[in-house]
Amino acid sequence: MEAAQAGSLPRVGITSLLWGNPSDDLLAPWLEEVRSIGYEGVSGFSDWGWQSHVADPQGFRKHLDAAGLQLASIIAPLDLNFDRYRRVFDLMNEASCENLIILGGFGREESEFRLVIDMMSYLTTIAKARGVRITYHNHTDNTGETFAQFCRIMDGLSNDRSVMVDVGHATKDFVDVEMSQRTTVVLDRYENDISMIELKDFKPETGLNTVLGQGEANLRAVAEKVKAMAYTGWLVVEQNGDATMRENGSASRCARESRAVVRDLFGI
Repeated sequence: MEAAQAGSLPRVGITSLLWGNPSDDLLAPWLEEVRSIGYEGVSGFSDWGWQSHVADPQGFRKHLDAAGLQLASIIAPLDLNFDRYRRVFDLMNEASCENLIILGGFGREESEFRLVIDMMSYLTTIAKARGVRITYHNHTDNTGETFAQFCRIMDGLSNDRSVMVDVGHATKDFVDVEMSQRTTVVLDRYENDISMIELKDFKPETGLNTVLGQGEANLRAVAEKVKAMAYTGWLVVEQNGDATMRENGSASRCARESRAVVRDLFGI
């Protein structure tokens, strides 16, 4: 877990997904917009939008610096492209970012859980030498979908593991846990290993494209736990978004509404 310092508070970021992953000429104005709404950092996807920026770490950092923002995390697929991971490490090192979120793994046979664990272990080894923490994303339809499945992966990793949780996916997918506890069960079990928390909401009508505070996720319980843990890492807001929102400006409105909820619940 991020070590607490006197007077320190979590930092609040947002992913690019809500806006459809702006990149290239759209990156700079998007970063300015994010900063104007009140976020301190951003997260994006190595293979779903930011490929050109992974290839130009210094240029990407200059855009961040110009907007006064930090890079909270990068999300990358779970695969065998080790050279791509090393290029992502270059970008992260340039931007002083520590969190690489791994998304993927399809299949739930015992041997497939083992493969995911082995991959995560190997990536942890090569990332650690670069000052990067590898964390596995709990996600719908992936190997670590339910709480029990997620724990099988986390418990298979070494003691220097890093753990993140997407509380929206937890609300939707942790069907093996009481609803009121789904957002905090990972925080309770892996309190000393938490490196990032992704704030997302969910309700059946709007799925994971739900503004914070308008769904079923027990965000108040997350806020109480974060304060009790003295957690000082990143809280990253993510709302999936859709094409209509990107056309009519709703993405900015939703991001602003979610930021207000974080301010109200977490006091930051």
